[in-house]
Amino acid sequence: MSTAMARPAGVPAPLDDAASQAWARRMAGPLTAEEIAEQLGCNVVEVTGAVTRLRRAADVRSRTALVAAHTLAGHLTAHNLGAPGLDTIGDLGPEQLLLLRLSAGHSTGDIAAELGNSRATVSNYRANLLVSTGLASIHQAVGLGCLAGIVRPADVYPDREYNTTAPLPAHLATVVDRARRALADTGRALVVAPRAEQAGLARAVTDREADAGTRVLAVTPYGEHWASDVATLAATRREAGHVAVLLTRSEAERPGRPPTPPGVPVATSLRGMRRLVGTTLPATVITTPAGLEILAAAHTHHPFDLSIALDDHLPQVGERVGRHPSCPPVRAVLRLTSTPRLTATGRTRHEGCDPYTTGPITANLMPCQAVEAGRMRPYRLAAAAAPGLRGEGLGDLVLALASAHHLARVVVHGATDRDAARLAKAITDGDGGVQIDVLPAGHDPEHNTVVSRFRHGPHQLRVLVTGGRLPAGLDADALIHTTGELPAARTAAAIEAALTPVGPGRQRPLLLIAADSTAHGRWGTLSTLTAALAALDPDLKKDLRRARATGGGWPGLELALPLPADADEQRARAVCAWADTTVAEEMRDTAERARATDTLHPDLLSPTGLRLSAWQAVRRHGLPSAPAAGPPARQRLTWPSPSTSRDTV
Repeated sequence: MSTAMARPAGVPAPLDDAASQAWARRMAGPLTAEEIAEQLGCNVVEVTGAVTRLRRAADVRSRTALVAAHTLAGHLTAHNLGAPGLDTIGDLGPEQLLLLRLSAGHSTGDIAAELGNSRATVSNYRANLLVSTGLASIHQAVGLGCLAGIVRPADVYPDREYNTTAPLPAHLATVVDRARRALADTGRALVVAPRAEQAGLARAVTDREADAGTRVLAVTPYGEHWASDVATLAATRREAGHVAVLLTRSEAERPGRPPTPPGVPVATSLRGMRRLVGTTLPATVITTPAGLEILAAAHTHHPFDLSIALDDHLPQVGERVGRHPSCPPVRAVLRLTSTPRLTATGRTRHEGCDPYTTGPITANLMPCQAVEAGRMRPYRLAAAAAPGLRGEGLGDLVLALASAHHLARVVVHGATDRDAARLAKAITDGDGGVQIDVLPAGHDPEHNTVVSRFRHGPHQLRVLVTGGRLPAGLDADALIHTTGELPAARTAAAIEAALTPVGPGRQRPLLLIAADSTAHGRWGTLSTLTAALAALDPDLKKDLRRARATGGGWPGLELALPLPADADEQRARAVCAWADTTVAEEMRDTAERARATDTLHPDLLSPTGLRLSAWQAVRRHGLPSAPAAGPPARQRLTWPSPSTSRDTV
């Protein structure tokens, strides 16, 4: 490891002239001020005066901090510190590493308060540390800690504002500014952004909000995005404090658990976390929703400065951060979500979030912005119909779509794993040459094998059928959604995974197809799919509301295959089904809440003003069933002109 270091951003420059550097090298060694004076043949007052001038120039309070400042600035090596290398520092235990960090910029009294010990005990700890390293003084050990990356600038300058503002991508600038203003004004910010963008947003906000004394708590689900979230957040705080991960014991011991990036220590208990980052040192703690319960007991008197919740869809993680009993106290909360809940008992009229829990929506990062930045793929929305989707009709539909649109990789998304197996059999029965797999659960050993086979298999047409979560970056040509029974949030998660590009430059549009049965003619799958898209894109939501009001349909919806002759094409193009289904869910939740409170009649609580009984009557008499028809013809179609189709939403 190189002992020369470039000065990190935010570290003030000590005196750089040759005389100052000579004094710094003398201060880094094991000699006392009296011994240095004797060696130089001068008065000890001259030595202490030189040290005072150097401390003022570096803006530090002790000789230890002075040595650390010069080391971080790249002026001192291990040889100057009286050590042959960094090996002794690497062998220290967690408690000794914590003591090393605390010694860089804190007095003995402050360290004693942090550790909950007396000054005499702290002195004993320091003596043991020096014995372990074979060094004569604590400033030598701290200097080696700086060279080893254990002691950070924020440890040396605990009272100084410090942030490492990396260049901010253009599509994040407005969102970050709005989030920062909301955090400054109210201490709460809720940002709606694609899941793949959330770690970058969290990093950008932290970069611009954090000073040297900031403690950040990040909460992210322990799943598919875990490793990338931890790596992104850890890179943010490399100079402004240590990063550590807290998992429950069951999470840490889970077979096939998501990997934690190398270089980021993991704790599974409160004591282990305290050893890594203390309770007041600048640090970033990354944990799961379950890990919050461990932290809550540790920080009753030491609140975090900023808490960040990364989430696919509120309230899975978001509601546990800020006001939940298991969350430690925090001064400011930033919540990031892909989609707020569409319907909820405590919903607002804007997006479905409870403002008393989450705060109002601060900013939206549109999918079109993520597409332009290369973080998501563009998509097109289409509708198709088949007479029976639980048997041969689905197999015919998938094969017809693949033929019409030259699809090579198709994902078919169903309701359950059992449905997925049934759908796979139907497609295989339709054409024995199709290579088809049912995606097992994420913890299944075959999961990664099936995903790799789908991505890289040599066959002309490969179909992946699943009833659960999709892994991100499948690079499919089309996602065929086959059920209207899934919650919109779960469908949105599948869409987001399919829209995640597998790598740079792989930006071909994804065809999103709602596959409905013509038996009932109500287009429930189209309703679920458009609801999920509307949750991801607020602009699309406005377009759909406008389409419902005019009854003229929405031009962004294409027909993937010709509808059967007896079906009403306008019914497929109109997106009233989306709005009607959403209203029905809201009214059902309202009715359940009214019955639970036993105070108000359900009809009086409709958020739309339409009585439930009247709405049900309109629904019964206004949507006649369409007669069944034969399977769609297998023919090649031309896409609508750009004026009537939106490639990116």
